[in-house]
Order: sequence, then structure tokens, then C-alpha cells
Amino acid sequence: MAGLLNRGRANPVAMALLVLALFLAGGAWLIHRYLALETQRDLREWQTRLSLIADIRSRRLESWLQRQQTTLAELADNLSLRLYLTRLEQAAPDRRAGMAEAGYLRNLLLARARRDGYLADDTPSVPANLPATDRPGLAILGPDAGLLVATPGFPRPGKRERAFVQRLLAHPRPLVEGLVFTPGGRVLLVLGVGLRPVEGMAGKGHAGAIGVILAVRDARRDLFPMLRAGNFLTRHDETLLVRAQGDELLYLTPLADDGEAGTRRLPLATVRLAAAHILRHPDAFGQWVNYAGRPVLASGRRIPGTPWTLVQTVDAHEALRDSRAYRRFLLTAFSLALALVTLALVAAWRHGSSVRAQRLAAELERQARALRDQARLLQAVTAHIPDYVLLLDAGNRVRFANRRWAEATGTPTEELVGKDLRALLGPAAAAPLEDRLQRPDGTEPLPLRIGQREGIYLVEVAPVTGGSDHEAGDRLLVLHDITRLHRAERKQTALRDQVIQALTRALDSYDPYSSHHSARVAAIATALGETLGLRERALRDLGMAAQLANIGKLYVPREILLKTEPLDEAEQAEVRRHVDHALAILEGVDFDPAVRQTIAQKQERMDGSGYPRGLRDGDILLPARILAVANSFVALVSPRAWRNALGIEDALDRLLADGGRHYDRQVVAALFHLAENRREWLEGVFGNPA
Repeated sequence: MAGLLNRGRANPVAMALLVLALFLAGGAWLIHRYLALETQRDLREWQTRLSLIADIRSRRLESWLQRQQTTLAELADNLSLRLYLTRLEQAAPDRRAGMAEAGYLRNLLLARARRDGYLADDTPSVPANLPATDRPGLAILGPDAGLLVATPGFPRPGKRERAFVQRLLAHPRPLVEGLVFTPGGRVLLVLGVGLRPVEGMAGKGHAGAIGVILAVRDARRDLFPMLRAGNFLTRHDETLLVRAQGDELLYLTPLADDGEAGTRRLPLATVRLAAAHILRHPDAFGQWVNYAGRPVLASGRRIPGTPWTLVQTVDAHEALRDSRAYRRFLLTAFSLALALVTLALVAAWRHGSSVRAQRLAAELERQARALRDQARLLQAVTAHIPDYVLLLDAGNRVRFANRRWAEATGTPTEELVGKDLRALLGPAAAAPLEDRLQRPDGTEPLPLRIGQREGIYLVEVAPVTGGSDHEAGDRLLVLHDITRLHRAERKQTALRDQVIQALTRALDSYDPYSSHHSARVAAIATALGETLGLRERALRDLGMAAQLANIGKLYVPREILLKTEPLDEAEQAEVRRHVDHALAILEGVDFDPAVRQTIAQKQERMDGSGYPRGLRDGDILLPARILAVANSFVALVSPRAWRNALGIEDALDRLLADGGRHYDRQVVAALFHLAENRREWLEGVFGNPA
């Protein structure tokens, strides 16, 4: 009784716990969802801020670069500069002749460099042909990229600058080359513009630019301050310029960890590197890590006309500090509220459960009495049925056995409970039953030995579901004793076979030329069916149809069957009627319908030239097509009144010639396969007739 009461309480308790768990899970999910939405809102705000800063600084830089290019374009359009440069080139063989032009150009460059802020504070006032010291300034280079005139300390053009000069000569418009990092620690911004010749003075070979103006600015003084100007979002904002060099990322500007401009390189494939991601997607926003591995929020912009990308970052911890504190407050508040609601629900449930407990106990007592009455009734029912009934668990151990098992094994039913199926029946008898338990949909009878009695049993397996007394995997095993029915069926089958043999013997005696024909056709048709993959039942029906296929010839006059001359049309029509006669003879006999259909179609041909219905191709059953080939083959290899027997090879050739027209090619191919691989057996069919 106590066990029943405990089981009765288990379901409400489990249900209450499940509802409580679902409530807690739902509340936790809602809290998590709300906090996630708050986080997304904060991130969208930071995206707006960073995008605005990146826009402002990228446009400021772009505007400044455009002004530099405009200044160079104005200088390149200076007619006096182009005129003196043309004369200087024309006087190139005579250095004295070009001294005045070179002096004018040098003075012009110095004046423009001072006016436009190109010269550094430490630039000396020395002739331009002194050794270069990598100072900013202006210079004019000839078509061969040679330095013609320059401000003091202007650096000698390197390989990269000479390639830039060739680009400007081909396309004389203002261009930004980029930043150059000198061995002396300077960071120089290189710009340039091509110089067109004065109309009417261009010599041969000067269809393009006659020279190039290179402008070099001090990036630390003129460029980098623009990236730090304006308001800062946090103490650790950074505005960086980066560019790709091969499979590496180069930081062009100074870094917050005291990294010098142009000295920090990282692989572009670095996982979650903010600058690498922005380089691939300049307008993106996200949370990644910076060059030092610290989490940052980042956005960026491409700088038009340059290979640079501006990366605007802010320290993620610092940016989201207030947001995290607010979310912690919300999490604490919501969690406390959820806990209070949960406690209130538990208190209410406990109060309600205490009120229901007495009613539940009384109801369980009533149900327990009803269950005991039902158990006694079921025990009485199963005790008087002739079937063997077992209730097995998932491990094939007995949970219940009816009285029939106790009588058969000589063991009380209570002692059978808990036994393994092998211990109950023995390993040999239990093996087929264990296999049958794995295939609950099988219906074939099984020979079994139960106790001292051997018999044939029809086995039924049904899963047991529902009820608290049943476990997952329980199965009901019922054995119906069909030994007598099986014996009666075997007798009926034997009687049917005897009738078939009697009919075939009658046919053999009626037509001596067809002696053993039916048995041979049955043997060959069955072998062909096996080759073509027919199942056991179809093979049995095919063999039966082959033995009875020609039984209708008993109604054909004997003189027609024994006639040695060709038959006239009336006699041929009489022979064709033997199919209808066979079906009439078998009309009242209890055969499978497939047997009659196979006999009815055995004379049909693939091209529709057969009889009695003129069927063709797929309208003819496969067993009938097999029987047609086997019947014709046996007829060809056997002697008849009007001809001698053909050899096996000649018969196969004739069937092959008619394959596809009269006979199924697949069946003829199977016959060839039989002749090649089972030749001795095939010859034995005709040499030793059954």
C-alpha cells in the first residue's frame, strides 16, 4: 500500500517540479534575452559614435591631402617654372648655359617650400647639391628620374620613388605615393605631380611630361596630429593608419604602447585582429582585439587616392564599463524578483498539496483495490487459455508467466518470474525465440520444444506500454500451438502433389512424345526463376504451374498429337485450345491465383503473336515468360512425332534468334547462363528424367 501511495504522489510532484523548472527556465531566458537586447543597444550606440569619429577624421585627412595635391597642381601649372625647366633640359649638355635656369628654379622651390610649410625647422640654407639628409621639401626630377633641383636636405630618390616618378611621367596628375620611413627615424609623406611642357617648346620625345615635382612633408608634424585632433570618446581612443604589404599588415602611425610608426607588422591572418578585419571591410563595426591583444571596439574608413585605411578603436572594457554595471544591476534585480515569485509559487503549491493529500490517499486506496481485483481477473483468464503467455523485460527475463507454462515446465508460476528465457527453455530452444523478439512483425511458424513436448507454434510479440507497473522494453510473448493445423496442411500439400503427379502421369501416357515433359519443364523453370531472383513462394507457384501447364492436352485428340505431318489450321486451333482446357480442369481446385495466371499466359509471346489473348511485353507476367522459355527449350531438345530432338546448342541458338520477338531476352540470357555454368545438371535433366 505504501508503494502505491508513493507512486500516486510521484506524478503530481514530478509535474509540479517540471512546471517550476519550466518557469525558472523561461524567466532566466527572458532575463538573458532582455540583457542581450540592452547589450546590442549599447553596441549600436558605440557603432554610431565610432563611425562619426572615423568619418570626421577620414574626411579631415582626405581634405588635407586634396589641398596638398591642389597646391602641387598650381605649382605644376606655373608657366615660368615649366619654361625654365624646358630651357634647363635643352641646355643639359652645357652646364654653364643652364646655371641661370637652375638658380631660378631653386629659388622658386625654396620660396614655395617656405610659404607652404614644407621645410623643417632644422633645414639649413645650403646649396641643394650637398649630401641629402632626408629632410622634407620640394624637388624637380627629370624624365630619367634624376634630381635636377631641390630644397636643402631633400632625400635622394630610391627605387620606390623612381617607380613613382615613372607613374607621374605617364600620367601627370597629382598623386599620393605614401609614407616613407627613413633610417634616421623620420616619417615622410611623399606626393608628386607631372610637369607638362610649354606649348610650342616641347622637343622631340617630350610628348608627355618633361619632369616631375616631388613634395615631401614631415608626417609627424603635418599628418599625424590631424589623427589626434578633436574630442576623445575615452582615455584610450586610437586613430590609426594601416596598409597591406603582401600578407602582412603595416601600422603606419605611432601606437599607444610606444610603438614607432612603421615598425609594427602583423600577419593579415591574425585571428580576430581589428585592423585586419577593417582592412578587408572598411565600414564594418565589431568587437575584436588590437595589436596588443586587448579587446577593442573598432570601425574604419578607406582613404581615397591612397593605399591607407583609417582604423578608429576604443578600449572595449572602458567603453562598456557603465553598460556592464547596468546589466549587473538588472540581472541582480530580475533574479531576486524571479526568486521571490518562485518561492511564492512553491509556498502556494505546498499549501494546496497538503489539502489534496488526504483526498489523494483515499483515491489511491480505491484504485489499489480495483487493480488487485483486475489482477485476479487477468490471472484467472490467462490460466484457462491454451496459449503460452509470457511477459518479458528488455533483458528477456520473465516478469509474468501463465499457468500453461507452469504445467509444461513443471515449475510454479512464481518461481518462473525472474528467469532468463534461455534458462526457461534451454539455449537451443530459446535462440529462435530471441531472434523472433528482434523482429516483432514476423509471422512464420517456429518449431519449439517446451518442456517435454515438441510442436509448431505461431509466435506473436507485442510491446507493452502504459501503466506504472510496466517498464520501457517490456514485451508480451504469446505462443499459439498450431501443431495439428501444420500437420493437416502438410497432408493437404502432399495430397495436392500426388494429384499433380497423377495428372502428369496421365498426360505422359496419353502422349508418349511428351513423356517426362512436365517434370523437365518444372526443373528448368525453377532453376531459371532462382537465377532471376524469384522468391520462395513464387518459385513454388512457378514449379506447380510448369507441371500442370500442358494438362489441357488430355482434351486434344491423340491422333493430332501423334501426327507426323504438318497440322492444318483446324488441327492447330484444336492444339491451341489446350490452354483453355487446362484452366477448365483446374477451375475448382484450390490453387494460388498466380498458378492459373502463369498457365494462362505460357503461350503468349513478347510481340503479341501468342495465344489465347495476344498479350505482349510487360502485360505478360515474369513467371509466364520464364515458363514459355523453359517449355520451348524442353520441347526443342525432346523428340516429337514430326521431328527428331535438337541438341542443346541448336535449341539455344533457335531461342536466341527468337529472343526479344517471341521470348524475353533476360530469360533467354539466364538459360544461356544455366547452360554454361550447370551444363552437367542440364544434361542430367534430359538423360535421367524424374
